Amino acid sequence: MSNVRLMQPDRAAWPETAGKVAIRMAIKLDERAQAAVARRRACGHSDAILLRVELIPARGAPRVLSATWVSPRRAGPSLEERRVGDVVVYVSPSVARYAVWNDLTISGWHLGPFEHLTIVNEPLVLLSLQQWERLHPASQPQMVA
Repeated sequence: MSNVRLMQPDRAAWPETAGKVAIRMAIKLDERAQAAVARRRACGHSDAILLRVELIPARGAPRVLSATWVSPRRAGPSLEERRVGDVVVYVSPSVARYAVWNDLTISGWHLGPFEHLTIVNEPLVLLSLQQWERLHPASQPQMVA
C-alpha cells in the first residue's frame, strides 16, 4: 500500500480569482483552431465554442464528442463556462470533469467560407471519456427520482 499514490491536481499552482479557486482545464486550441477563431473574429462572428457529447439517432456509434461554434445567448444553463486563453468554451459537465484530469485538443479546418471544429483523435478521446466515467462514478451527479 506504500506505493499507491492518488494523483491530484497541483492546487497551489491554480490562480485564485475573487476568493474562488479557478479550475485549470486541460482543453487546448491548436494552431488551426486559433486561426479559425481569428477568422471568425475578423468577420464579426462569435468565437465561443461548445464542447459536449452528442447523441446521434443512428446505429453503430450513437455518441460523438463534438466541438462547435455557439452564440453565448444560445448556450444552455446546464453548461459550464470556461476560458481557454481569450476564447470562451461552454462545456457539458461530464466533459468538464474529464478535462480536469485529461487533455482535450480542439483543432479546426475550413472549406471555403465554412469553418469547422473537431476534437483531435475524437474516437479515442470518446472511448477514454466513457471509460473514465465508468471508473469514476462518484464524480457523476446523482439522479434524483
